[in-house]
Amino acid sequence: MNLSSRFIIVLIVRRGIKAVLLIDQVEEEIELLTQELDRTITWVCQYFDLMLYNLDKLAAASREPIYLNNQFFNILPSFPIKGKARLISSEIDILLIEHNHLMLAWMLDVDLIWNQTRSAHTRPNHTWFDVIKGVKENLLHREIGEIDDALE
Repeated sequence: MNLSSRFIIVLIVRRGIKAVLLIDQVEEEIELLTQELDRTITWVCQYFDLMLYNLDKLAAASREPIYLNNQFFNILPSFPIKGKARLISSEIDILLIEHNHLMLAWMLDVDLIWNQTRSAHTRPNHTWFDVIKGVKENLLHREIGEIDDALE
């Protein structure tokens, strides 16, 4: 074997090794992206659930008798509990609407990244998909209600 053929073989082997290392890096990046997507959509769903949970607690607090150990009692102490509950609920409603808009803005990107980082046979089984479906349905019902109100 002459020197030039050895050089070509070494060059081909080097390129092969570089290609394998590059593939390993890509696979690692895909794994990191998958983990980050999972963490992000988990946080989004947990925050969504937390807002709904607090809205339920506020609704219950506004119906129940006033207790000094009520968790909302120390917020604006001179303000009536029912007024506090309505005020805090309206603020959480605003945050929930903003959060829903954020989720809708992320929806296509989440779908794209989910499909690119999972095998074709992986079902979208994260709670995100149920939550975003509900958000879209609520938005549709709200828009239909607004159209009906405008027509009347």
